[in-house]
Amino acid sequence: MPRTSIASSAGQRIAEASITLQQPVPDPTALMGRPLVNLRHFPNLTAGQHDKPAVHELVMAVLDDAAVSDAWAGTADLSFLPAHGEELADLPVRRTGKGFHFDLAYTVTDLTTLTD
Repeated sequence: MPRTSIASSAGQRIAEASITLQQPVPDPTALMGRPLVNLRHFPNLTAGQHDKPAVHELVMAVLDDAAVSDAWAGTADLSFLPAHGEELADLPVRRTGKGFHFDLAYTVTDLTTLTD
């Protein structure tokens, strides 16, 4: 049975991903080979300054004590859905590779700012 995740923005579905789990991942530490990147965004709530966020930066987390468990791989599907005021659906999904489902724990010890 597939597991499905949905992303939304302003109450609208903008993306849907599903994975059908097929086999355990023999070496779950290999799943941590990619960087963890986040967008930190804190809006400015002062009247007249809503278009100038207090923080808006792309950062890469520096992790410590990362642990992965109960890792499974399988076939995956990804769809970007049209939503009013959103542009994500304009990006075509050309292909999907394997999908993964796993438990992850880590401590963020630092951040590297990628953009201002």
